[in-house]
Amino acid sequence: MGLLFFDSVREAFTQLARMPEMGSRYPLKNLRLQGLRKWAVKEFKKYLIFYFEQDESIQFVRILYARKDIEKILEQE
Repeated sequence: MGLLFFDSVREAFTQLARMPEMGSRYPLKNLRLQGLRKWAVKEFKKYLIFYFEQDESIQFVRILYARKDIEKILEQE
């Protein structure tokens, strides 16, 4: 999984940098996390990239396994 996972994540980062609106919004109650987006890693769909789309950049927050308690983990950010 190692190198293939790394390459898939890197490819996803590149795609999101070009088209950050590709990811869907991930609604959370925490106001600090409003606007958070998610995108699945190609070939590893159970791993999700969470990020914020900003004016001229993207802020990547976390990559998380989909079966985790994502909301609880993100609320601790």
